[in-house]
Amino acid sequence: MLPAQASEGKGIPRIMFRSMTAYSRKCAETDDRSVSAEIKSVNNKFLDLNLRLPRAPAPLQPSSAASYIAALHALRDEFGLCDDISVMTVAENRDIFTVRGAGDAPDPEEEWIYIEPVLRGALEAFCAERVREGENLRRDIEGKLDGIGALVDRVDALSAANSAALHAKITSRIRTLLAESGAEPDENRILTECAIQADRLAIDEELVRLRSHLSALHEMTRSDAPVGRKFDFQLQEVNREINTICSKCQNADIAAVGVELKNETEKVREQIQNIE
Repeated sequence: MLPAQASEGKGIPRIMFRSMTAYSRKCAETDDRSVSAEIKSVNNKFLDLNLRLPRAPAPLQPSSAASYIAALHALRDEFGLCDDISVMTVAENRDIFTVRGAGDAPDPEEEWIYIEPVLRGALEAFCAERVREGENLRRDIEGKLDGIGALVDRVDALSAANSAALHAKITSRIRTLLAESGAEPDENRILTECAIQADRLAIDEELVRLRSHLSALHEMTRSDAPVGRKFDFQLQEVNREINTICSKCQNADIAAVGVELKNETEKVREQIQNIE
């Protein structure tokens, strides 16, 4: 039973925020043998298992000399190769054959009795390490998302101040031009011009969508299913809104916060690459 599954039924939520990378090693010794199992994983989009066993328990592997020869025949037939497969060419492969004394061949069932508990212990430790590292990554990512949320609040406040300043600037400019020409100001026209300019630079919709994406990301950190790819997609949407905000704002202070937002989002993206 995996550690994440073992917690079910005890009132503890199942943890699925697992790291892609982990390492474990278990050993056991008796008077006549020593058994060790080592498991490690790296970031990969797909499951790619590589098993390395010593020659002694080779019969336990899902392969044989017959499957090796069948593979050679398949290669010969598919590519029209010269058939030079002989007893000696096959026997020269030391990964298939080993020389033993009479009566000393290991019994697979007997060997498995010693290997199975060590392998099981290594697997359980490996899964536990993935969960432990995944929890560390989850806490780190949640902290970064909170930081991004605080930056979004800063952008919101700066945007409101920017709109007020823009309104005052446009009003003052129009009144100055009208005064210089001796014309009477048209208050309705002034209000219309201010509204048009404010609408061009408004980022309210982008901020609403940005907060929605952040909320979805927070929900994913509490999910009981693998979230790596979904998380990455939502981060792309976050980046899209940040880029739009930076292009529309025309305000140095908002642009500076936008750079911070991009940097923090990139940090989260790098971390999520380590999540299943």
